[in-house]
Parts: sequence; C-alpha cells; structure tokens
Amino acid sequence: MRREPVCVRFVCIPADLEIPKVVTTAVFGGVLVAVNGNYDEVNRLCAELASEYPTWAFRQRSTCAATTPKVEDPGFRGGRATGMDGA
Repeated sequence: MRREPVCVRFVCIPADLEIPKVVTTAVFGGVLVAVNGNYDEVNRLCAELASEYPTWAFRQRSTCAATTPKVEDPGFRGGRATGMDGA
C-alpha cells in the first residue's frame, strides 16, 4: 500500500510577537515556532533551513490585509496548488 507524503507546516514567528498577531497567524495552521529575533532574522533562519534541507520549502506570508496576496498572484496559486499555503 502506497502512502501519500505528509506535509508538516511550521510557522516561524518572532518570539516577542503581539498576542493578536500570534492568533491571526495560528489561523493558517501548522506548528508555531517562536524564534528569538525580529522578522528579518526569522526570515533569514527559514531561508537557511530551506537551503540546508532540499526537501523543505520556505514561503514568506504576510497577515496584513494590505499585503496579503490576491488570487491572481502566481505565488498564491502555486502555494494553494501544492497545499503549502496553510489552507
């Protein structure tokens, strides 16, 4: 019997992120990982992990309504198609 690959999502956030933003981020699902550092340092860590482990993927996602990707954004469609957008 062939098993489908399991996609585990980790959502890295700054450790000092405000509670309302943590809640908003948790809605996307996955395992929340608090990282000591600011957004740039968290993104850098995720990029380094993705380059270290070739089977991992890194996707930056904003929860701000003004910068949330729209459906016509190819990156958004690609993430939905692969199930990596948290939906």
